[in-house]
Amino acid sequence: MISYGWECRTHPDPNGVHLRRLQPVLQSIVNWIDEDGASDRTWGVVWDFLALPQRGRTSAYDAAVDDRTPEQRARFKAGLAHINEWYGHPHSTVILLDGAMSEDAPNKTPYSQRGWCIFERRLASVIKDNDCLLSLSAMCGRSLYWPGMRVECAAARAPPITPDAFEALVRGGMEDGSMKFTNGKDATEVLIPQFREGFDRLMNEAVEFDLHDLGWGDAESVVFAHVLAYAHSRGLLQHVVRLNLIRNSIGDEGMLALAGVLRQGAMPRLKFKNLAISFNPASKAAQEELRAALKQRRGEDSRPQTAPDSGGMGGARPVTAPEGADKQRRGRRVRTRMDAEGPL
Repeated sequence: MISYGWECRTHPDPNGVHLRRLQPVLQSIVNWIDEDGASDRTWGVVWDFLALPQRGRTSAYDAAVDDRTPEQRARFKAGLAHINEWYGHPHSTVILLDGAMSEDAPNKTPYSQRGWCIFERRLASVIKDNDCLLSLSAMCGRSLYWPGMRVECAAARAPPITPDAFEALVRGGMEDGSMKFTNGKDATEVLIPQFREGFDRLMNEAVEFDLHDLGWGDAESVVFAHVLAYAHSRGLLQHVVRLNLIRNSIGDEGMLALAGVLRQGAMPRLKFKNLAISFNPASKAAQEELRAALKQRRGEDSRPQTAPDSGGMGGARPVTAPEGADKQRRGRRVRTRMDAEGPL
């Protein structure tokens, strides 16, 4: 999956800047497959502009005219129904084209200030595995093969945030000008409600949190614990069986915050043998407290309680898990930037 900013309204990459930055990554995949002899593997790149029929392909772009055929519009809408599942899926790799925009770009807004890019990155940080979020701004050209490229470009990863926190982030960014949208309605009518929907779906389907080697300290762990408590209050996290936090920088405060969430009954199917917290600076006592919280609740009723109204988007409520949610691909869909047909 490619997450990037459009250089202008009519074309995302008129001079090929994004494509040239992406080329070494794609070449590293080819090199690895050739070296490893894994010709049976299937790879694909989802780039919205290329994957979905766009306006202006058959004639000059006109904001007032949709020149696509009925079949093309149907394909476009069908693709939109599924594309953001790939941003959030734990095992799909999301590549952030987060370098500076080209000097000739009509829209030079940085990646970090674009509302749609922030949405995509935040959605990709809810349950994604630690090595499936890559930042091309970190690429230095040392790696010629895919495994090394994934290490070289590993993106700095903030902990997930709740839908309420995301809404506050977006509204605050719009108010102080730090977050830009081509159409302000995208924020309030698309991104905020769709992040809420996507968060519930992903937390409802999650079977593991693979978060090792992210450099998280106490601050990140406390935020993560708060997010887990919020998700638990909504009846989510019912299928999580594994939590991997090895080789972070989590101290006693972070460990105790996570222990508190487990004592509330979050992640009721989490297995003791699948709780991995070694190689963190937390004291032995704090680590044992976390393990004890998991041991203590065996046989206890850990069903979550309904949370109070979280404000702004209606009251929280328990969410019933669908059958086979551990297959990671069920539930409602999240719309993309192209739903508004106004790329940033």
